[in-house]
Amino acid sequence: MDAEALLIRQKLLGDAHPDVPRNLNALGQLLANRGNLQAADAVLKAVLSIQRKLLGEDDQATIETLCNLAKVLQSEGKKSEAQFVWREALAAWRKKGEGENENPERLYALRGLGETVEDEGKWSEAEAIWRDSLFLWRKLGGSEERQSMYTLRKLGLALEAERKWPEAESVHREALTISRKKGDEDQEALVDLERLVRVLTAEKKFSEAEQLLDKILTPTFIMQESSANLLFQRVNVMARRGQWQKAAADASRALENQPTDHYRYHTLAALRAITRDRIAYEQVCKRLVAKFADSTNPFVNERVAQDCLLLPDSGADLVLMDKLADTAIKAGSSDAALPYFQACKAMSNYRLGHFSEAIAWGEKAAKSSIDFAQAKAYAVLAMAHWQLGQKDDARRALAGGEALVPGISPESGVQDLGESWVAWLMARISLDEAAELIRTGSTINGASK
Repeated sequence: MDAEALLIRQKLLGDAHPDVPRNLNALGQLLANRGNLQAADAVLKAVLSIQRKLLGEDDQATIETLCNLAKVLQSEGKKSEAQFVWREALAAWRKKGEGENENPERLYALRGLGETVEDEGKWSEAEAIWRDSLFLWRKLGGSEERQSMYTLRKLGLALEAERKWPEAESVHREALTISRKKGDEDQEALVDLERLVRVLTAEKKFSEAEQLLDKILTPTFIMQESSANLLFQRVNVMARRGQWQKAAADASRALENQPTDHYRYHTLAALRAITRDRIAYEQVCKRLVAKFADSTNPFVNERVAQDCLLLPDSGADLVLMDKLADTAIKAGSSDAALPYFQACKAMSNYRLGHFSEAIAWGEKAAKSSIDFAQAKAYAVLAMAHWQLGQKDDARRALAGGEALVPGISPESGVQDLGESWVAWLMARISLDEAAELIRTGSTINGASK
């Protein structure tokens, strides 16, 4: 109806009548709201052409259309074009005079540009935009005003992306100080705390991060679903330092709070395996298969299979695990994580007793540049070569894996396993199995070679 009315207006009044571009603009916004981005793009460009002729570049209506068009272009994924249009809108605002700096519409346009340059990975420019915006929003409404807080948090995230940890820590602390005024368990305060802990962990300030988490994670609070992300942050803090038992306890609670998140199972399976809690490990694997065996996501497929094959004789359906490994490789053939999928397929073949096939897949993963995928592959290669009586090859493969993921010595302890500690565990557990196999000189009786 809107489009039909517009056609009548154009016929009666012509494009020069102000009602026509006004209605075109409304139609463009309506199309965008309905998700018809391509049509919205075309309509808004048409109205912009008319407005530029009739009203000029710096008219309020023209600027409004520029902003609407930039939003549509951003939604379409046309990042460079969207950035150009946002800059046009901001240039038009500048022409309107210095007094317009604090106009909320201008600040929203500045925000649009900030989000667009973020999408393009231009974090340094994004940081500068958020700093300028923060000053203006605070001047307009104060430090605790909603838009000021949104901008402060965007600044903190940009600093994180740039790995400017001390500055990010300072910004997240400021946000937390403000949001905590509404209570420690306020949803915004919990998000701000999670971000601060994340940065402290990146700075290796583990004790400080743990103290903050211990304060909020009371016995009562950890029973609530809203505690799950903070619980998982504490899992990270403890696991990175090798505190497996404590980490497993928190990971178990986090899983109960978020039972539909497959990564919670993946983490807990690794922790149960490293602590040799066989019964608990097998229970996690059973639940994992029941919930996620029919996933079409290659990462989920690989993790289900890898988790259930992590320890020998886990009771997993080996044929099903092999199918999941195949699915992961097929669906993720062009993904950078392919070496992990290949290492999973190698382990699947090994558990089935198909040692030659395990070696073929292991060699593919071992050629990658991803240390943990390589180390996992070397562990499988060591075991498969050993089963085939190729002892020198087995020892060489084990040495290659040990060089990439060395074990933890009781004397030195664990300093920090890094943010990829789960992948470290997956490789280390398999290397330990390979080392034990070679040390004892055992083989899999009755397996097909």
